[in-house]
Amino acid sequence: MRKNLNEDYLLIALQENLEHARHQENLRERLTFMYWAAWSASIGFIYQKGGDLLSYPWIFLLLFVISIPVLISTLKWSSEFANHMNAAASICNELGINIPNIKDRKFFTYPEFSGYMALPIKVPIYLNIAVILSIMECLGLALSVSLFLFGFHKSNITKGWMKCFFNEALWIILIGFLSFSVAIGICTWMYFYMKKRINKRTPKLRETKQGKEKTEN
Repeated sequence: MRKNLNEDYLLIALQENLEHARHQENLRERLTFMYWAAWSASIGFIYQKGGDLLSYPWIFLLLFVISIPVLISTLKWSSEFANHMNAAASICNELGINIPNIKDRKFFTYPEFSGYMALPIKVPIYLNIAVILSIMECLGLALSVSLFLFGFHKSNITKGWMKCFFNEALWIILIGFLSFSVAIGICTWMYFYMKKRINKRTPKLRETKQGKEKTEN
């Protein structure tokens, strides 16, 4: 441990980071539940009224408007969770609780390790909960856009040039696909931006003698 660091302060900081990380997870899960509950309630309401999804375009417009802050909040809270976990990993290294493998750092902002503090382990990207939730919300955003445009086209509200523009279902599908692609692009940008910023803010992990020997083996 560095001489200018106090072990008691590091333990307090470790506890604070773990508590805040847990809080970010709770916020993310709570909002995700509320988002899909809103989708379920909307679909249930439509089927009670006859089951024609295209007869209520304004419901899907509302879901689209909701999808934007939900996705942004999920990305923000996932980034904050990673920030706290990275700080916790650095503290565990300084205290000698965990031994990091410095050469093994691909998707996480901190490398794999061996030790006593159970931080999130590396899993395939399709098993990462932040990735799964983000993709689901991107799909929800794209689906709400498509269903709104389909319903808007079907209703008697569209006249004149609007009918000329929306006379093909292909346009609506393309707009939905474009919305999904933009949302995925934002998620990808946010990941690299998060990783870059976190790596600048958190003290660099230093490989201990035991960790170096383990890496070489």
